[in-house]
Amino acid sequence: MQLTGKIIAIFPAQTVGENFIKRDFVIHTDADQYPQEIIIQLTGDKVNLLDSLKLGDAVTASINIRGRSWQPKEGPLKWFNTLQAWALVMAGVNYTHNQKKPEENAPDWIKAQEESKNEIKKPVEDDDLPF
Repeated sequence: MQLTGKIIAIFPAQTVGENFIKRDFVIHTDADQYPQEIIIQLTGDKVNLLDSLKLGDAVTASINIRGRSWQPKEGPLKWFNTLQAWALVMAGVNYTHNQKKPEENAPDWIKAQEESKNEIKKPVEDDDLPF
């Protein structure tokens, strides 16, 4: 699943326990009839994905929805959801005449792979395989 919007808040990384690190950010999205402000979490080595971004940047976050329960000492069982991002890329970049689009900067082997997808595959007739 992906969410696209402008970054409106970036929080510092937090260490929870001995081995867990997380970092939250909020995007504002106009994708639906009603604009939303959505908090998204990065964990582990992904917390660094925000280092090159700033408030106002348009991004697309690839996310997983995580859910868990929590039983307080007193009171009923509670459930929580987290939107956990595993990839984060700039979105809505406008290219000028002199700038190359990302796919134009791709290595040759990626370009060849994309071109081969568009080729019509012909069956091989003089194949020497025994089956």
